[in-house]
Amino acid sequence: MKILLITISILYSGVNWAQTQIRSSLDSLRLLRTNRMEEKAAERINNYKHLSNKDSVTYLDLSYSHFTEIPEFVFEYKKLKTLDLSHNGIRKIDKRINDLQHLESLNLTDNGLSEHKIVFKKNNIIKILYLSENDLEKLPWRAKRLDSLQEVIIKRNHFKDLPKRAKKHHQLTTLNVSENPLSLTGSYYHRLDHITQLRLNKCNLSELPQSLLQFKHLEQLQLAENNIQAIPKYINQFENLSGLVLYKNNIETLPKEFFDLKQLEEIDLYYNKIEVISSHIKNLQQLKILYLSHNQIYSLPEEIGQLKNLRRLYLHHNRLSSLPEAIMSLQKLEVLRINDNYFAELPSPILALPSLNSLDIANNEITVIPKALSELPLMNFYFQENPLDFNSIKNEHLEQTINKLSERGAIVNPHSFETISTP
Repeated sequence: MKILLITISILYSGVNWAQTQIRSSLDSLRLLRTNRMEEKAAERINNYKHLSNKDSVTYLDLSYSHFTEIPEFVFEYKKLKTLDLSHNGIRKIDKRINDLQHLESLNLTDNGLSEHKIVFKKNNIIKILYLSENDLEKLPWRAKRLDSLQEVIIKRNHFKDLPKRAKKHHQLTTLNVSENPLSLTGSYYHRLDHITQLRLNKCNLSELPQSLLQFKHLEQLQLAENNIQAIPKYINQFENLSGLVLYKNNIETLPKEFFDLKQLEEIDLYYNKIEVISSHIKNLQQLKILYLSHNQIYSLPEEIGQLKNLRRLYLHHNRLSSLPEAIMSLQKLEVLRINDNYFAELPSPILALPSLNSLDIANNEITVIPKALSELPLMNFYFQENPLDFNSIKNEHLEQTINKLSERGAIVNPHSFETISTP
């Protein structure tokens, strides 16, 4: 027993040593990166100070410069639209910032700010405010002096709920609270109803909170990289949604109510566990972009051909071996990615897509590429990692087809017949 305990102790010490070494390496890399950023910042600052034609500059990057206040030379740039003061130590916003009549975006990311450690003067020009990577649990109360705010980004802070003080900003339409430890239990969200775009990525959410239904005018909702297991039936009450991002969750099925969101133009369901797409997808007549890659989908319904406005369809990294014939009805489809599936042949409906300019069929089991493919208006074609049969009479046109696409200016990978025919 004593020998066993000693062995375990040695192993544990070895693990701790390895972890310490890894942390040390990461810290060294971060320090090296910061030093490089500061060196580049010093060069930029020197250039800004001596630039003669200041009226031509609309963007200043003053990040990683150890500033504790806005430097004097900034106020010489009268046409400035964007001011990046991230990764500094700025606590006070000089009232002269109001003299920059074109300034729309102010970035105060990573300035060590807490609720009371920032002073704003009244301003009706700034529209976008970055306050990410600070020490905030609430919006700074003095931020209410920024009368024209339309977008607030407060990622990677300590917010446990959506900021109540956002109700003071009546022109605010976009709120990004990603990477905060949110609970989303507020009963006051109806007072934030002017917000139309809400980003809640990486917030460790396990469900789509019903409390968000208080946002009656929500058009864009992002819930990427959470731990959402299922889409609730009340999803259909977000009736104004045109964009929905559920990238990288653990969703297995899409309820019928999901397809009642008839205003949807873009859906991102990358990296989930979906196996089947319902025939109800035909209801999404406004849909233009559909991301279904990195799921477990093994078949698509014929009804997908009824999405007359669909322009981009991403199906790669699934379990597909065929496409429905109705795919040929997608007359506006421009991008189709079916790489990394189980296709043994190129689906013939693809050859009837008149607007297709980007096609990826790489990493399947396709042995023949039809000659008719060269008649499509392709500007991007990827077909590597397929077991093409070069002895087949059906492939005798292949070199000519590749050359024809290349001469047109298309990007083809592999880019030549010689490349793909070399053993």
